Amino acid sequence: LAYVLIGLLQLVLMFGMGNSLVRYLIDSTDDRRVFSSHFWPLIVVSTIGCAILYTFAPKVAASYFSQTMPGDTLLIRLAAVVIWLETVNILPYSLFRAKQKPYAYSGALLLSVAVYGALVIYFLGVRKTGMTGVLAANAIGSGVVSLLFLPLFGRYVRPVFDLKLFRIYFAFGFPIIFSSLGKVLLDMADKWIIERLIDAKTVAYYSVGYQLGAVANLAVASFTLAWKPYLVRAARADNAQETFSRIMTMTVAVLAALFLTI
Repeated sequence: LAYVLIGLLQLVLMFGMGNSLVRYLIDSTDDRRVFSSHFWPLIVVSTIGCAILYTFAPKVAASYFSQTMPGDTLLIRLAAVVIWLETVNILPYSLFRAKQKPYAYSGALLLSVAVYGALVIYFLGVRKTGMTGVLAANAIGSGVVSLLFLPLFGRYVRPVFDLKLFRIYFAFGFPIIFSSLGKVLLDMADKWIIERLIDAKTVAYYSVGYQLGAVANLAVASFTLAWKPYLVRAARADNAQETFSRIMTMTVAVLAALFLTI
């Protein structure tokens, strides 16, 4: 249930800057200016938003969760930390995508997942921390990756902000919130509804069964990450219509086969 909140707030606090950076770095002649003009608004908005969430965590927990449980406030505060770290990390990940560096992208992502997985086992299996251990592990995993990204931030972040460029980036990224919001609500809102109609325990069992569909989600996410930087280049080719048509056909065929297999 905390991850439903994280997914929704992350979309708002990122306001499409990750996708915008991928789009506008591809043709950029001044990578640092483009990166910095994305970085400063993102860091300001996410810091203010997460600080508010952290400060008012008791009230948010009381209104968000229908059943009061020990550790609710801590869950919301850990969620605020996770959101902030993941928001900061989105720009380096987007940079790797725009520059077509799949190994750097995959390496950072795998490191985050490995740290997260190991700590989940430690917190839940050894320390017996309960639900808060999952979000604590997530925060630490994201934090480790953020530390690795520090040299990259040092290389690309400059004390410059181009308002004219930012207006273009914002106009591109902001509408993405609404299409992504629809997807997040379809993917996650069922858990929130079940908690309201039945109870939190049922959500736990339901979520385990729901993970069977994670294979399809991984396939869709992998394709989306690879396709978005490529489509900007593909759209300019003489055979763009044929390329888009073939990729659409193959994507539908693969997803249909995956659906039938699951």
